[in-house]
Amino acid sequence: MQQIILSLSFLFFSLNAFCQERNIPYPRLSPFQKTEIKVGLCDLKLEYCRPSMKGREIFGGLVPYDTIWRTGANKNSKLTFSKNILVGEKMIEAGAYSIFTVPGEKEWEVYFYDELDEYGLPDTLDNEKIITRFSVPSISLDRKIESLAINFENVTSNSVSIAIAWEQIMVLIPIKIPTDDIIKEVFEKEWEMLAEDYRTAAGIYLNNEKDYTSALMCIDKAISISEKGKSMEEYLKIADRQDRHLPYSYVLRTEILTALNETEKAIAAAEKSLMMAKWVKDDYYTKRTEANLKVLRNK
Repeated sequence: MQQIILSLSFLFFSLNAFCQERNIPYPRLSPFQKTEIKVGLCDLKLEYCRPSMKGREIFGGLVPYDTIWRTGANKNSKLTFSKNILVGEKMIEAGAYSIFTVPGEKEWEVYFYDELDEYGLPDTLDNEKIITRFSVPSISLDRKIESLAINFENVTSNSVSIAIAWEQIMVLIPIKIPTDDIIKEVFEKEWEMLAEDYRTAAGIYLNNEKDYTSALMCIDKAISISEKGKSMEEYLKIADRQDRHLPYSYVLRTEILTALNETEKAIAAAEKSLMMAKWVKDDYYTKRTEANLKVLRNK
């Protein structure tokens, strides 16, 4: 009988290998599972494969205690999220990460690891790829979970838990979503796009329509939106130093005021554009503003 069982096992695994080689579909021993959810404005996706107990002892047996585990079967389990999130005590950038764990009798250690689409654990964990690691308590269940389940639980508008459950054990990985900050960032981007629309309109009124009054109204609106009522010194503290177009609004305002024969106001705008051009170290706007100032001061 034992010989028959061994022969059947060999036949099954040989057939399994043959099907993989020939790309013939066959039922997976550990089926693939994908779960998606939106929490606030953040999209999250879990991908993993689900091994089953099949009468085996899991934790402390098939999955040894105090040993790092891929947290699933086949390809490593993966969490993908569209916005930055807080996991444990660390803010993690949007992206996709492998989830590794070290099950213990009283608590589990959880790793978010920057390595994807791998089968099993790397030979050695690279410390630079460990995005975060932290511990969560092990929770005993009063029922058995036959197949590994990793789901989203305890969902609110700014938080969610990843529940890992198998055999009679569950752990919860808490995740916080900075929904208010995300909304603020969305609004700021929308406002900056509106400011860009006003700058574009100002350029059209100045160069194409020769409607200098409308051009001035548009550029002043663009500057007001971008600077949010801050002084130039305060604004430059929070402005993007990599933005080489930062002086452009004041260059445009200088040229509009020059067309309106508002020389003193044009000089004041040019001095601001020159300060900003030098602050971002932009040669083009520095030279353009210096040329504008030379013309204005010789009037």
